[in-house]
Amino acid sequence: MPRFLSEISNENWFRACGVAMAREQADIQEVLSVVLQKLSRVRYTLCYMPMDANGFHSSNRRLFEAADLIGTLMQLERTTQREFLKMNLKSILKV
Repeated sequence: MPRFLSEISNENWFRACGVAMAREQADIQEVLSVVLQKLSRVRYTLCYMPMDANGFHSSNRRLFEAADLIGTLMQLERTTQREFLKMNLKSILKV
C-alpha cells in the first residue's frame, strides 16, 4: 500500500480526484475519500517535516491545494448526509 500511495502522490492524480469528488456519485466519493484519507496519513508517518496549522506537511498540503481539494472536501463535508463519507472527510480535514 505505501508504494501505491507514493505513486499516486502527484498533482495530476489530485486534480482528477478533485473533479471526481465534485460530482455527486456517492460510491466514487466514498472510495476516493478512503484513498485521500490514507494519503493524508502516510505523509504524517513518513515525513519528518513539521506540520502546518491544518495538520498537513508542506508537500501534502501543496497537492491538496493545487487541486483545490480542500475547498471541495470542506463543501462536501458540510452537505453530505452519508456518515461514512462525512467521517472520512473530517479525518482528512482535521475538523
